[in-house]
Amino acid sequence: MSAPRRHDGAPDVVLAAFDRSARTALADSWAASWPALLDGVRPFSGVGEQIAAWPDDLPVASLRDWPHGAQLAGRARALAVALGADSRQLHDALLALQPGLSLSVLIATSHGDTWAVSQFAADRGRSAMLPPVSAQTLLGDVLLDGYLEGLGRRWPGLTVSAACASACVATGLAAARIRQGASDACLVVSLDVLSRIAHAGFRQIGAMSPQGCRPFDRQRNGTTIGEAGAVYLLAGSHVQLPPMLRWRVKVCGFGQSCDARHPVEPSADGLERALRVALAEAACRPGDLAGVYWHGTGTVQNDRTEAVVAQRLFGGEAPPGTSTKGSFGHAMGASAALSILACGETLQSGHLPQVAGLADNEFPDMHLVQGSPRRLPPGPLAVAALGFGGINAALVLSAA
Repeated sequence: MSAPRRHDGAPDVVLAAFDRSARTALADSWAASWPALLDGVRPFSGVGEQIAAWPDDLPVASLRDWPHGAQLAGRARALAVALGADSRQLHDALLALQPGLSLSVLIATSHGDTWAVSQFAADRGRSAMLPPVSAQTLLGDVLLDGYLEGLGRRWPGLTVSAACASACVATGLAAARIRQGASDACLVVSLDVLSRIAHAGFRQIGAMSPQGCRPFDRQRNGTTIGEAGAVYLLAGSHVQLPPMLRWRVKVCGFGQSCDARHPVEPSADGLERALRVALAEAACRPGDLAGVYWHGTGTVQNDRTEAVVAQRLFGGEAPPGTSTKGSFGHAMGASAALSILACGETLQSGHLPQVAGLADNEFPDMHLVQGSPRRLPPGPLAVAALGFGGINAALVLSAA
């Protein structure tokens, strides 16, 4: 079913993507990433040949076409600048249609620009002083500044950091800003890159797979850290959108919770609460959903938690489900952005991608898509996202 129009006087919110909406481990554009995702491509490998001075050996999912050289120094800011340049054409076309548009930018990131922090940690044995580059990175909004530099225009903005649920939380905040009249439109920019801090942290808690992420598989043994950058547009229904967009969908509902149950292990109670809030705002019942994009990291704890939530919400009648991390890897704060973009493609085409790497499904009641994409009937879709610290978020999207 399609979610009804809002009755509280607030405008409907549209989410729209364009061909260069994302740079991923599969391709340097979203237009090329989507068919690779449908094909179940798994690009995980070591990155010694791709990133100078990367010392670790576990497989990762790294960007293939790096905008400013394959190095760790300044990696996140360089990606932010590249994303700004990628979205300049859309931005300019939008303003050409409506010169007086009120626009804001929301940066979603789990780790931000970690290179300076890594350098500071490495230098602590030699000096007790905070190096200038570390001070500038820690105290300034480096990624927002970088994105606006690439965009070629200054706009008000803020950074949302909600661990690996950052992109979903930022999207919900952007929709709220539009409904409350704070902005006509928002650009949501999600990015996280490979860093020693993130890699070492995930490895230290035993969350990294030595073979590669296989969400929901009985033999899964961890996730695969990845990197990605994504940009998409949210706008009120009164905003005239340029024809260059790939598709537009409707943001029907958003829910979030922070249960603070455990520093790193997710809680079924918290995720269930976020999904039920999103469904209630969308005026949907669980059975109305045509499909679900689960968080699906490939860790034992995450996948088991989502299986519990699926049982509570749907019983044994869950709609088809998937996870994008078997192909993209776990892009941390940008991971939900890739699920949101894939969700838009599914609403447009009717095809739900398979869970790449899934051979032996431990949770048959989740009705996970396996082996090849599945054709879905029309209906709203849900996106689930979880983050360390007990952060949970969910979106319900429908065809516009």
